[in-house]
Amino acid sequence: QPQSMMYMVCDGHSGVEAANFVASNFLRILNTKLPTKLPNFGQLKEVEVFAESIRKALCETFVRLDNEWTNVGHLSGTTVTVALSIGWLLTIANTGDSATVLDTGCSILELTRSHRIHSNVEEQTRLRQANQHLAPLGFHLQGPAKQGEPGVGPLRLWPGGLCVSRSIG
Repeated sequence: QPQSMMYMVCDGHSGVEAANFVASNFLRILNTKLPTKLPNFGQLKEVEVFAESIRKALCETFVRLDNEWTNVGHLSGTTVTVALSIGWLLTIANTGDSATVLDTGCSILELTRSHRIHSNVEEQTRLRQANQHLAPLGFHLQGPAKQGEPGVGPLRLWPGGLCVSRSIG
């Protein structure tokens, strides 16, 4: 059997509770969703099907964690970045703005896409189409900038004022 390793970073906001919850529960949930049979790594089609099932398992784990954390009712949240290595297959998943990079020895490759609202035009478009309120922090530092006011700092999602569009919690 090929060696498997998982690396995870949880960066909590409004407290550490969500980050601790994810760290404590991620593997429990992921293990129920991973395929039970490894592919023949010499057969490309088998590896492609296996890789897709790993991506699906990771996505479903993120969704279930978010649902379970929402049911807890705590206001904290967390970004999550996971690197899962099974044999020579490396799968990366993230929500939030923690970046994963790979140093190949010749170049540095960014393997994740940031969900930081200010720098992600696709996320801005998705949120605006969902009628979400995006604005920088107001000069009063107590909520969003008023319409036409430049505000301070990066673009945020209101209510709440988070700088990332996706997270657990």
